[in-house]
Amino acid sequence: MDAGVDAGEVDAGLDGGTWDGGAEDGGLEDAGVADAGYCVTDAGDPPNLLFNPGFECGVPPDGWSVIGNAQLGVVSALARNGAQSARMVSLDGGVMSLYPATPPVTGGPGIKTFCASSWVNGTPGSTVRISVQVYPLGGGVQDTSFSAPLSGGWERIAVSARTTLTDDQVTLRVWMPDAKKGEALLVDDAELWVSDGGKCAER
Repeated sequence: MDAGVDAGEVDAGLDGGTWDGGAEDGGLEDAGVADAGYCVTDAGDPPNLLFNPGFECGVPPDGWSVIGNAQLGVVSALARNGAQSARMVSLDGGVMSLYPATPPVTGGPGIKTFCASSWVNGTPGSTVRISVQVYPLGGGVQDTSFSAPLSGGWERIAVSARTTLTDDQVTLRVWMPDAKKGEALLVDDAELWVSDGGKCAER
């Protein structure tokens, strides 16, 4: 596997609304299933490889899971886009991660640039990371990550990785490496796509 890394980025303060990650108010919403059109991979060009990327379907969001001792739910009042956003809450502190329950599979040989982005909202100063992870058929994992401090409002984080693939699994991960007990992170509008030009400027 020939792997390379392109720079990550963060766009802060693009949308209003703040989240108090340490609030005792649970903030979980028992929202009904939203428009089914939001649940599937979009048909853009290039397409988003993720299922339910806007977390509009299901409580907790269909097709998504957490790693670490964390609770996954949704919020509606502070959703960045659509009816609801995903919400992770750390139950004991430490690492907590949000990832697709079934990684997308991208087949075929050749060099590809995979681009990942997500909107996040959390406690100002806490660290958030976004990763592109490649799982070769022979085992192991290649992780390319970008970290940034949270600003306290909705902000977009992004990362890209260049790799040669032959029917490997590729996915993204949005996570906090050192969340405090009770700390929350909101996540919305996750994207994972293949960039034909290698610049990740398509979405």
